[in-house]
Amino acid sequence: MPDYEVDGDPDGDDIDDTQTVVGNPKDLIGCTKVPMHLWPTAATVYGAIALFNGARKYGRANWRATPIRASIYFDACSRHLAAWFEGQETDEEGVPHLGAALACIAIVIDAGICGKLIDDRNFNGSRHPRLMAGANTEVPRLRELHSDRPLPKDWTIQENHRGAAMPVSSPTPRASPPGGPAQSIWGRISNGLGPLFTYRGSM
Repeated sequence: MPDYEVDGDPDGDDIDDTQTVVGNPKDLIGCTKVPMHLWPTAATVYGAIALFNGARKYGRANWRATPIRASIYFDACSRHLAAWFEGQETDEEGVPHLGAALACIAIVIDAGICGKLIDDRNFNGSRHPRLMAGANTEVPRLRELHSDRPLPKDWTIQENHRGAAMPVSSPTPRASPPGGPAQSIWGRISNGLGPLFTYRGSM
């Protein structure tokens, strides 16, 4: 493969998104298109697992055949995010909550593009930005109100790992069919606390 010279970097060591390879027309055209490489592969894996689970239950791309309501998927996404934020990694089927939340959003986007989304979002939501702007002014006010106090201890899931309390466990995954592989186990995600998942069974 030829060594291309890069604008501003003859050695090609410090390539960034704004630089192009001299003499490579594909580079000149490609850098004007959607940078698909910026979407993390890990997020794709999580979302794909959730969509595969849904496909096995409801059929692949079922939302393109039958219209769906935005509120249903907003509720489902909210439940998954809330469960994850409370320390639960997976749902009762062993699917990562974060993957299920991604799948909900992906389905809403795709259904909207395909003309299959029933838009039942809240009526007259135009005051929401004004509400949030007003509420945001309360944060510095309350911070100033308590500025003479020592900072209190904030309790997070990290206390579970330090032994301050029992960790919040995920629901027990459903058992595999007789003779089938064991259910995939999704581990803790952040801070190097363990593998993303461990597969037990035959490949």
